[in-house]
Order: sequence, then structure tokens, then C-alpha cells
Amino acid sequence: MTDIATLNAYSASLRAALASGALRVRSPDGREVQYQTSDQLLRAIAAVDGEIAAASQTPPPRMRRVVTVRDF
Repeated sequence: MTDIATLNAYSASLRAALASGALRVRSPDGREVQYQTSDQLLRAIAAVDGEIAAASQTPPPRMRRVVTVRDF
């Protein structure tokens, strides 16, 4: 199990990559991961946040996607 500080650092690097539009992320232990899409990056963020929540015994954050359709 990875400690919370390492998970927080990885979450921060994932979020920074998402904000900059990059799909390549370097983890705190030096490994580099190339994601194919930003959706994969979002799922990785959710997974890391879930691990942080499990390690700190808090409920995981929920992610909701809103889709609207105009019907003519």
C-alpha cells in the first residue's frame, strides 16, 4: 500500500497534466505513464482519489457527467 503523501503527489501531477492538456505523467517514484485520452486520465484521477479516500477512511468523491441534448 502506498502512503497518502505519495498518492496526493501523484493526484496533483495527474491534475496538472489534465489542466495543461498533457497525456504523459511522471509518478513520484519516477515511472512515466502515457494515457491515450483525457477520459483515461480522468479515470486515473478518480482511482487515485478513491485510494486516498480508502487510506484516510473518508468516502470517495463522486464524479458526475452532465449531458444535454437539444431536441428540435
